[in-house]
Amino acid sequence: MNHTKESRKRIYADIAPASTWQEVDVRLREGIYADSSQWKRFLHLLLPALGISFVVSGVIFFFAYNWAELDKFIKLGLIEGMIVIAIALVLFTRWNLPVKQLILTGASFLVGALFAVYGQIYQTGANAYDFFLGWTAFVTLWAVASGYLPLWLLWIGLVNATIYLYRDQMTEPNEWQGFLLESAHTVICAIAAAVTEWLYCRGRLRSRSAWFINTLALAAIVSATINGIIGIMGDYYFYLSPSLLIVLIVFGSGLFYGLRKHQLFYMATIPFCIMTLLGTLILRTLDERLDIGVILLLGLMFIGGTTGLIFYLIGLKKKWYGTVE
Repeated sequence: MNHTKESRKRIYADIAPASTWQEVDVRLREGIYADSSQWKRFLHLLLPALGISFVVSGVIFFFAYNWAELDKFIKLGLIEGMIVIAIALVLFTRWNLPVKQLILTGASFLVGALFAVYGQIYQTGANAYDFFLGWTAFVTLWAVASGYLPLWLLWIGLVNATIYLYRDQMTEPNEWQGFLLESAHTVICAIAAAVTEWLYCRGRLRSRSAWFINTLALAAIVSATINGIIGIMGDYYFYLSPSLLIVLIVFGSGLFYGLRKHQLFYMATIPFCIMTLLGTLILRTLDERLDIGVILLLGLMFIGGTTGLIFYLIGLKKKWYGTVE
């Protein structure tokens, strides 16, 4: 990702108005366009990933379709056998590391299928928080050992699902504990994105893995926005202060980092979420006088804000990369 960005900067800086299209094409092929070796590497990862995804999906649909005809020991034995085979392929084959990481990720999904089948057989519940807690615990070691970012993304999702279900099933709506757990999703995703970025800056990661960081950052930003909306529209005013505090920390950190590292992603998503919170605040303030005028005001605010944001991003892109295209 950084290699592509730096190549794009050099192209924008070096190409003069008098340059020919042939020179532009050469520079694009050197730093932007993917060559045959890169396409082969991409397909080498894509095809095994698709195969493993189809196998896991097939296992799940197989049990769903043949549930009544299968004995409980066969149900558990089939999934456990597939997990054992997957781990054996990871440990005792000489396949390259990316393929083994994909297999381990598929085995992590099979662990969830095993817990779900066990919960359905013995009626322990397939949607209870302890189901996701057990799933998270059993794949933690695999995530740490592999260091595979898609597996880490699954692990973070399982942690958030566990917290959400625990809050929904074990706490009351107006308890402080529930409000703190509601904000935990934002904190977890924000910390994960910050730690990943820090590891890259310290040289612990080979590449920046922008997709992983942006996914976690987007989850943190959206979660903070939702919590802010709940705090503004809700009746529990003691929830508003911690919610807005988290919003200020996440949004402020994201805007500061985006300006410092020239990341348009943060400069586009955070202002739009700020507009959403402002619109929610206006809606709550004028709730008793809600009419067509208020709706028109909100519409004009979002149209004007979005237009201004677009021009602002174009200006930043021109300033940072020397182009408006």
